[in-house]
Amino acid sequence: MALDGQQAWFNYYIMVSTEDHIQLVKGGIGTYLGLLFKSLKKYLPNTKLIWLTESPTAKFFVNKIPNCRIFYIPKSQCSLKVKIERACTRIHKLLSSNRDNKIAIEAPDWEGLLSNFFSCNLGDNTLKITRLHSVLELTKQLKKNFSVAEIEQIRREHQQILNSDIISAPTSYVYNFTATLLDKHFLDIPSCIIPNFINTEFEHVQQISRNDACSNFNKIIGDDIISSDHKNIFCVGSLEYRKGIDLILKMAEHLVRIDHNINFYLIGHYEKNGNSLTLNTKYTREYLESIIPTDVFHNIHICGYISYSKLQILYNACDSFLFCYRHDNFPGALIEAC
Repeated sequence: MALDGQQAWFNYYIMVSTEDHIQLVKGGIGTYLGLLFKSLKKYLPNTKLIWLTESPTAKFFVNKIPNCRIFYIPKSQCSLKVKIERACTRIHKLLSSNRDNKIAIEAPDWEGLLSNFFSCNLGDNTLKITRLHSVLELTKQLKKNFSVAEIEQIRREHQQILNSDIISAPTSYVYNFTATLLDKHFLDIPSCIIPNFINTEFEHVQQISRNDACSNFNKIIGDDIISSDHKNIFCVGSLEYRKGIDLILKMAEHLVRIDHNINFYLIGHYEKNGNSLTLNTKYTREYLESIIPTDVFHNIHICGYISYSKLQILYNACDSFLFCYRHDNFPGALIEAC
């Protein structure tokens, strides 16, 4: 983890996320941190940036870009939380050895990855920022049914938030709802409302006809499942309770029975191989298929995750966009669809 010796005139930002900043469409917190990362590189060229994120492979590697380092940390026998915490500790120790360095650590509440790290006294030259997203306690339907692992996650999230110097939230709703969980101690921490950034870099995409968009969709999916003759409804978002996917399926069932020409397309991550990315558990494809009634099964399509770059050439295939987020913040995909 050697860093360049030219440190005195740099500020350092250690940003932590369980989502890869390259895939900005993955979610609100990924989009926010990813575009913050890009903006800091662009507008503060003399600032060193450090990004810690989950590795897409089983290996640790570092991506070196001018004035920034991206550390990709894998999950393995040692938890991602432990590995990110160790990496942050080592980097911070190195940077804080020079008192001229100003260090801002921007971390999401997601799983309380830096709960123990934030509990330490990191010195006057370090600013600890927690970006609220939707803590687990907001996402659970039956709070009395928390598992042991979920209770531990809630404890970590609370610990990290309450040991922050600043609380950043995407909406007043998310901030106020979180405040009710953490009582008066939460209100003693300075806060700011910063809406999630929206990725509007469409790279001069030309107008795409409905027929071409449908053709693109079928090629990407590898199946002939969409037609310009259908009434197509897209739902873009991770397939989990927090996103209201169960409500969408119930509604889809009723609408399809009214009009058999309506087709629903669920576009987003589902749980694979029994390994959920976080304790905000995603549904498995098998479970979702099992709760779709037989008479409407062929009108409801579980498409999986489609990258942002490919979505651009698919949007014109649909007639309506459906967003049903129970406790999530404002979905960036809504603006992208517009």
